[in-house]
Order: sequence, then C-alpha cells, then structure tokens
Amino acid sequence: MRLIPVAALFLMLLIGCERYEASEDERLDMNSFTREWTGPYGGVPNFTDLNLNDLKSALIMGMDQTRSEIYEIANQSEKPTFENTILALEETGRLLDRV
Repeated sequence: MRLIPVAALFLMLLIGCERYEASEDERLDMNSFTREWTGPYGGVPNFTDLNLNDLKSALIMGMDQTRSEIYEIANQSEKPTFENTILALEETGRLLDRV
C-alpha cells in the first residue's frame, strides 16, 4: 500500500525535473576564462574572478571553436586568395588565445 504514494511522489519529482541546456553564448558568459575582458590595454582578465575548474572546459571550447573556424576556411567554395585563406587563418582562435 505504501508503494503507490512513494512511486507517485517519485514520478512527480521526475516530471518536475527539466534538463536545461545552455546556449553557446551562455556557456561563454558562465566560464570565467571565456568572458570578454574589459579595462585598459585592450582588456585584462579579472584575476580575482578566475576559477581554475573552468580552465579545462574553456580550453575545449576554444579548441572546438578554432577547429570549426578552420574547417569553414578549408571548405569554402570561393577560390583561395590571400584574404580569404591566410588572413582568415590569422583571425582564427581568438577565444583560445584569450584562454
């Protein structure tokens, strides 16, 4: 007899739980290493806010973003030029550089 109320309570808890998937921008803002830097000299990190536990995920995000940027450059339909290849490659990896 007690199994039904316990099972019902457990079912209500499961139904009430919702999986939340953060967007790319939200993940970048939540990570202390990937936030935009502000201040002098083009921005400096807030060293008091840095959390060492965020470093691994920030590095992975930076590598993934750099990999996708290079993939787009390598698979473009236009004929390769200095601007759309060499200069474009120079602009990749900004997030990884910041981390």
